[in-house]
Amino acid sequence: MRIELSKVISYIYFFCVLWGVFVSNGSQDILYIATVFFFLLIIFTHEKRFVWAQNTTEKICLFMIFIWIYGVLIGIISGNNITYIFRNFAGLVLFSVVYLLSNMPIDIHHICKFVLQCSFLQSLIIPTLYLFLHMNMWGIVESIPILSSCELNLDDTGYISILMNNASLIFVGYLYCLYKILFLGKIFSKYLFYVIYDLLVILLCVRTGGMEFELLMLTALMIFAFLGNKMNQKGFGLCIIGVLIGSTAMVLLNINPIYIIFGKFDSGNQTRFVQIDYVIKNFMVSGHGLGSEYTVLGKGYAIEVIYLDLMYKLGLFSVGIFGVYAYMLLEAMKLLKTRSGNAYDSMPLAMLGFIFFAFGNPVLFSGSSVLSCVLALIMIEDYRGKRCNNAYLINRN
Repeated sequence: MRIELSKVISYIYFFCVLWGVFVSNGSQDILYIATVFFFLLIIFTHEKRFVWAQNTTEKICLFMIFIWIYGVLIGIISGNNITYIFRNFAGLVLFSVVYLLSNMPIDIHHICKFVLQCSFLQSLIIPTLYLFLHMNMWGIVESIPILSSCELNLDDTGYISILMNNASLIFVGYLYCLYKILFLGKIFSKYLFYVIYDLLVILLCVRTGGMEFELLMLTALMIFAFLGNKMNQKGFGLCIIGVLIGSTAMVLLNINPIYIIFGKFDSGNQTRFVQIDYVIKNFMVSGHGLGSEYTVLGKGYAIEVIYLDLMYKLGLFSVGIFGVYAYMLLEAMKLLKTRSGNAYDSMPLAMLGFIFFAFGNPVLFSGSSVLSCVLALIMIEDYRGKRCNNAYLINRN
């Protein structure tokens, strides 16, 4: 009974974090409180003694926590604002969740199914909210607790779109169906409908430069992994047709993701270019420490270009974080290139999609991003069959 209770608690926590329910007005304070509460509940509802397994996944998570501690120390030495120091990149601390997941009696395959269902749910809710918006009924949405975590995004053209606190979740379902089409040859099937449907939702309802860039990169990586395997003429023809359809759609919808992300005429990008120039000119090998402020730029302790922000705060130690994300992307790609025939192999890559979205949005260490990252690591570890002393009580069914 206690084990079943811990499962229920875990699934509720997964949903709330992945959906962004704990984020309020850009603040994650509720998330940290909920995580501590989650820790305590799992400890008291778990029957067995915790095991601190030493495997690649937990070493990576421990390394990420160590980098945050380093940033805190440098921030204190530099005399930065104490409050800002402990709030800056605090999401790195959430990598500690891996130690709970490593002791949970939950099948990773069940977690995959749960995340996939959340993704499909999001793909249904977003268009519904989009209709509510254009029917001048957004006030109803704001009054519903879970849906109120959604936000409106206004671009330079005046186009209003829906933005979830974890907008990248929709790519889990998108890549899952794309895998079915590419790797399993289910071209004329319901999966083709789902892929086209998700494309329309992303390009019309969640229309932002970051989302379009993420869509472009994830699709390209999936096709690249597919081409890395033996491919017949039908598969090659399918890829060509897909590229043509995608290119035509972008032309008809007047969408240019590269221009939107990096174009100098975009007001947001103009601000980012100023930030990039400032970071490059003021870079320090040891870093300025967490909590250091950008007073010259009229900013607090955070800027939009978070990868440059990492370099500014952590110096050379930021390379370690870049290396971790590069490692995870490579391992996720390796899973796809093994062509096991299981569409769940696409999930680690999909759950790492926030890495691309973060190029122009400060979401790298949000709760949903960190949990997605941890789950992706566990999936990779499990799918490759690398378990340590049965620390992960999981089976791939």
